[in-house]
Amino acid sequence: MKNELTIYLDYSRTIARAKDLDEAAVLIRRQIDKMDDCCSEINASWDGEDSENYISKIRTIMSSLELTARNTSQAAQVIREIAEKTYQAERTAVQIGAARTYR
Repeated sequence: MKNELTIYLDYSRTIARAKDLDEAAVLIRRQIDKMDDCCSEINASWDGEDSENYISKIRTIMSSLELTARNTSQAAQVIREIAEKTYQAERTAVQIGAARTYR
């Protein structure tokens, strides 16, 4: 059976992994911003149908990356929620086990 320290360490590691996912989502969004800036520069310096096609492809990739960032953030939130519920349940189990007496 787990003890309070093990439960807390497991919880802390899980929360840290969720934070890593949030940071990854932020990095993805930063890259999307850079890609948007790139599209603006391309649009300003390159005329014609080819530039429109190229920008369209970049925007498609940006949409896909935004979905990935959103899903990553949602996964991090779900991990935090499950970690909190598991932490509370395991702590309760330890407390019940400690209070139990056997005859």
